[in-house]
Amino acid sequence: DGVKAVQLRVRDLRRAGEREQLERLRSRADLCQELEAHIETGMQEGADAESWRGRWSALDALQDEAAAHGIEHRFQASLAALDGGVALQRWHDSLESNLGQRARLCLHLEVLAGIDSPEEAAQQRLAFQVNRLSERLGHGQDDPLDEAPQVERAWYLCGAVPAADLQRLEPRFTHALQVLRSSSESAAQQVEPGGVEQGSA
Repeated sequence: DGVKAVQLRVRDLRRAGEREQLERLRSRADLCQELEAHIETGMQEGADAESWRGRWSALDALQDEAAAHGIEHRFQASLAALDGGVALQRWHDSLESNLGQRARLCLHLEVLAGIDSPEEAAQQRLAFQVNRLSERLGHGQDDPLDEAPQVERAWYLCGAVPAADLQRLEPRFTHALQVLRSSSESAAQQVEPGGVEQGSA
């Protein structure tokens, strides 16, 4: 079907554009994470803020203004913490709420990917799925491949969490992302270059 082939092509182009922007956002999140680890280990004293700003400015710009604003806020909060005082205390105070958000995002992505969560997260996952089902009643079923970029974006925008907790959550999140991307690639391969779905002839 020609119309369907065009729709699929438009969808794939949109997803490719999202992927490029998410990669740029990830690069900024990686730098934030490096700075946050620097602060958590108590190495902020004597740190060169200008050096961090220079590295930040050298990264590719984001077209998504909301994402650009959000990641800038994350970076600036950590940059301010380098000076200690109230800003550093505020930074430490945010760790617990950030950790809760990261844990929820991790569960969300595992649900979208259709993979198991750790046994200790079973109760939280069940609660999340019940809430998710309630929110989606009457709104139809979203495509997990369309929903996943929103979760990934929120993960990058979320502020600092303790390194020990990040080491526990990040592998789960990365694995779920890889599963979803494999699903996306498999779906794309179902359409041949000429725009005809395989098996439709």
